[in-house]
Amino acid sequence: MTLSSSSSPRVASYRADIDGLRCVAVVAVLLFHLGFDFIEGGYIGVDVFFVISGFLVTGNILRAGDGFQWGDFLARRVRRLMPAVWATVVVTVLVSAWLMQADAAREVGRSALAAVFSVSNIFFWLQSGYWDTDAALKPLLHTWSLAVEEQFYLLWPLLLILARRWIGPQRTAALFIGLFLVGTVVSEWAVREVPSTAFFWMPFRIQEFAIGAALAALLGERRLTLTPARRELGVLAGLILIVGSAVVMNQARQAPGLWALPACLGTAMIIALAPTRSARWLLENPVSVYLGRISYSLYLVHWPLVSLYVYRSGVALGLAEQTVLGGGDAWGGGALLHHLVEERFRYRRPARPILAYVLAAALVVMVPLGTMQWLIPWRVTEHDATGETALRITRAESLDERLVSPRACRPGCNDPQPGRFNVLVLGDSHGPDGFNALEQVYPGANLIPSWRASCMFMVGAREWYARNPGQIDAQTRQACIDAAERTFADVGRLQAMDLIVFSYQSTPAHPPLLDETLAYLRRVTDAPILVFGIAPAYTQPLPDIVHALALKRGDGVPSDRVVPGTWQADPATLEVTHRHGAGFVSRLDYFCKARRCRTFTVDGTRLTTYDRHHMSLAAAHEFGIARAETIRAEVARQVARPGPGDDQPGQTKAH
Repeated sequence: MTLSSSSSPRVASYRADIDGLRCVAVVAVLLFHLGFDFIEGGYIGVDVFFVISGFLVTGNILRAGDGFQWGDFLARRVRRLMPAVWATVVVTVLVSAWLMQADAAREVGRSALAAVFSVSNIFFWLQSGYWDTDAALKPLLHTWSLAVEEQFYLLWPLLLILARRWIGPQRTAALFIGLFLVGTVVSEWAVREVPSTAFFWMPFRIQEFAIGAALAALLGERRLTLTPARRELGVLAGLILIVGSAVVMNQARQAPGLWALPACLGTAMIIALAPTRSARWLLENPVSVYLGRISYSLYLVHWPLVSLYVYRSGVALGLAEQTVLGGGDAWGGGALLHHLVEERFRYRRPARPILAYVLAAALVVMVPLGTMQWLIPWRVTEHDATGETALRITRAESLDERLVSPRACRPGCNDPQPGRFNVLVLGDSHGPDGFNALEQVYPGANLIPSWRASCMFMVGAREWYARNPGQIDAQTRQACIDAAERTFADVGRLQAMDLIVFSYQSTPAHPPLLDETLAYLRRVTDAPILVFGIAPAYTQPLPDIVHALALKRGDGVPSDRVVPGTWQADPATLEVTHRHGAGFVSRLDYFCKARRCRTFTVDGTRLTTYDRHHMSLAAAHEFGIARAETIRAEVARQVARPGPGDDQPGQTKAH
């Protein structure tokens, strides 16, 4: 391997193969967002873009040397990127205001403001976590990666200027290699411990930019030369690494970190070794080059189209929809945005650039602000206004019930109290549903909350998570395991309970663990045990289904908007509970008839669910009142003495 001089600076000349790489990256992202099963890791295309940006930007800065002007650099970046972003934001906000339920449309307006100011990654990071909303509610979610790039453009030149001053231009490559090594280690740690932070924050992507930067610093104006055969093998190997990563990566193998490394190194190999015969065929053909040239606009356009279509239809994309959205609408829209906006403004330099950019950004900002303030209220029809009122009341009342109800956690709330009817409520994020229902059944009881969101709060949790480590992040997983083991190890506390209740949103993993947990409880306590069945689970938040289908108070949610497998959950749970003589009360039987589930409470003032499956406070209370007799009967059946329903909770129980 040798480094030979080239007659022109390699990083300065046009690279058709890099446009071909952009084509590979954007097609991978597009296929992933369209929901094709064979490319679950298509999001790796974003990491390919980051490597390319590191190479090109660093090369331009190093080539400029002492003549580099930071202000001119940023102005070029603004002309290159922001007009297309602004156009996308304006159209997306206006269409969302017309198509989406008002509360969701307002959230799009807020995300639009974040996109205009290049802080989308921070905005969506603040929303991440268990209670994050569906991606279909976020047509500007994809702008997080643009924000990462723009933050890189803002800070990277300053780092290079300081590096040249402090360590000299000859050592910048070593700096980039060091950033790559340190960044990879840190990002791998972050992916395991704080995955949302690792995904959205620019510092945890720095190693990907650094790969391209190191390549630009090492090559400079020279060309890396190998024998033709070795270069061919290197380029093909690089393509295999990129495409292979897109195929094999999935939710359990997340980027950034070590799993993103093969695709990033594959990108660097192609940049270093092309052009070759295979690169000319695969990357430099007219189709690949054109798609690479419009890749930025295509990336901007495709996700709002997919997101808003899925939001409106409420169902997963079929092959026909995937073909039309991906093959026609997205590519056609991307081409229009590229030629009408991106190219039109890219090479135009206004006389007063700072003033022009500030005025343009201010005008764009007025669109989401005006939409949220005037357009959405104007658009809301009389039916929508009634639904909006119900939704607002539902969410306001249910917000504090999501994880720990204030009423559920008075001082000493975790301890059984002598002379009172003590009820231990176990569960995941549906624990509050059971708690709220039981308040109506046993109004004077001492209800003791013991639940954690997204947690297998059962005996055997540690072993289950050891077999399924990718279900939740490491910190949440360990907290769940610790809380579950602490709860079930305290036998004296379990024996002091008058009733133990399970309130979970069952999955196929629950019945085996529930079987083990019930067997354990039967060995250590004679307290009655009650299990609530699954709540109706929808393909998108219920408020959005009500809006999209214009459902009235007497209408039920169509079966195609119910998550597949919902109807099979209760029979499996019922079999386990009967095996151990525990009580079972179905939520589906109350809220759903003939597989159509109610949207509103009986009095018509609240929605039954404030998101996709968690019961509203009003619906949980209604369920408790309606099923109080059934619940007391199930409890009384398990005890030889008078059942707790025969005594008044709050008084001394009979022994």
